[in-house]
Amino acid sequence: MNIIEGKKLNRDFIFSTTSAKEMKAVIKDNYKFMEDVKVGKVALFDLSRDRYEYVNLKDKEHEVYKEMKEIFDLQFGLKKEGWWICFQNDFNFWSDSIRIKSNVPISSIDSKRCYARTSDDRTDPTILEIEVIVPRKEGSDISVVQVIPIEPQSEISIFINKFEELDYPEEYKPIRVNNQLCFTFSSEDSNITKERDIWGGRKKSPKCYFWVQYYPVEAKKEVRPRGGDIPEEAQETLRNLGYLD
Repeated sequence: MNIIEGKKLNRDFIFSTTSAKEMKAVIKDNYKFMEDVKVGKVALFDLSRDRYEYVNLKDKEHEVYKEMKEIFDLQFGLKKEGWWICFQNDFNFWSDSIRIKSNVPISSIDSKRCYARTSDDRTDPTILEIEVIVPRKEGSDISVVQVIPIEPQSEISIFINKFEELDYPEEYKPIRVNNQLCFTFSSEDSNITKERDIWGGRKKSPKCYFWVQYYPVEAKKEVRPRGGDIPEEAQETLRNLGYLD
């Protein structure tokens, strides 16, 4: 049974998000489902109530919450493509500097269940400098920073500070570079394309669990930087590489 439809309320179906994606929300009929990305808080509001913004129905309207969460995940979920830099944690994790270096230009970046802010002065299409905040999770949800390369085959190196707060698969062999750990991955590696079971035998830990997944992508014709136009220097580089007309 569709609980929301059963109320026969007349309200347009609306999606909204801030430009920085710090807040994400969907509204259907009389309900609003909202996620505060930075703190990892989700809330369900009944817009027909007085002072509705102060009454979180998340733990009271279970069926409505489930339905609205499905709508939310459909709107803001990530397509399985490109590099998924994944985090699962029982406690908050923050890295003020994660550097991603690719051997091909990066088409776009997106995120799920975490806050990932890119540097405003990006000039190299193969490099991303991002700040990542991964709030504590409820249940089995994972946080993802998605990086889409412009070519189907690619390699990336991920430089992470605050690595003392990370756990990662035993087969990863990062190298220490100054005050960061550097992880290198190739889309040609069959192990990186397999779905990873992170729950098998993993116990609650004060550290954030980190792993990387790769899903095939089609060749992209353009680079779409998040949060603004491509700087002229980067455009010239892309033209020389044949990625822009």
